[in-house]
Parts: sequence; C-alpha cells; structure tokens
Amino acid sequence: MNNRKTILFVDGYNVLNAWPELKLILEDDFEGAREKLNDYMHEYASYYGEEVYVVYDAYLTNAKKAHVESYGHLHVVYTKENQTADSYIERQVKLLSEDVRIMIKVATSDWVQQRQILGSGGIRLTPWELKDKCARIRRKIEHRHRMAEEAASKEPSGHQSLRNLDKLLEIRKNN
Repeated sequence: MNNRKTILFVDGYNVLNAWPELKLILEDDFEGAREKLNDYMHEYASYYGEEVYVVYDAYLTNAKKAHVESYGHLHVVYTKENQTADSYIERQVKLLSEDVRIMIKVATSDWVQQRQILGSGGIRLTPWELKDKCARIRRKIEHRHRMAEEAASKEPSGHQSLRNLDKLLEIRKNN
C-alpha cells in the first residue's frame, strides 16, 4: 500500500503565459486569468487527491510574508515582497524533499527550476503536460455528467425526484 502524499507546485504566471487561452485572458483580466487557472487546479486537486499549491509572484508588492488561501486540497500562494514564485517553490521543495513519504511535482517551463526539481528527486511537469491532464479530467467529468443525465432521464419521475433529494441532502451534509 502506497502511503505517499503527493504535492504539486504550480508556477502560476509561468503556466498562465504558457496556456494560450489563459494568456489571452491575462492580457485583459489579470484576476480572471488567475481564477480560471485556480479553477483548473481545483479540479486537478479534487480528481487526483493531491495537494496543489499555485504560486504567484508578489515580487513587486510590500507584503512582509507570503499569503496563502486554501480551498480544500488547493492552496493559492502569493509570495512576499522581493520573492519570486521560483524561489518560494525551490525553498518548499528543498524542505519537503527530505521526507520520503512525500512525492513532489512541479509544473513550470523554467528549465533551471526543472533541473533543480529533478535533482531533488521531484517530478517535473511542463505546463503543456499539466494542460493535457486538466483537459482529460474535464472530459471525464463531462462524460460522467452526461451519463448521469442519461440515466436520470430513463428513471421514472418519482425515482428521479428521490435521487435529486438524496443529492441535495448530501450537498447540505458536506457544507
């Protein structure tokens, strides 16, 4: 049985600039582009059960320490003043790589950072590999949704209402 925890670090602006559809959004709506990437990473984290840290440079701000917002398995990090996403990720990888129970992945196109990650025993993902994984997750979710809709449309209306009630109760219980 594998008890290793997997943590994925994503160099936020690096990935935003590598994915054409996100880069296009980034040109007009900085916050909207980050939210879109965060949505993709939330799906990734939920699907794979991995901890995901999306790290954004706050290099030119006056924040004295990094700010982290957590949403389940997704953690959005804004670095502190004079700190790049690269340096934040490198420091975290160095700290975590000492624990053999943790598998570390990093998504970046930065070749120097990729080499350092590999040298620390981590796994590197290019932004394009990450995009492909996210697209596959999206297709699987959409397929399951279609299958559920088809199954629900074949049920007698009374059964469908009870199933919808069960779903609502489950959502309420989890919130």
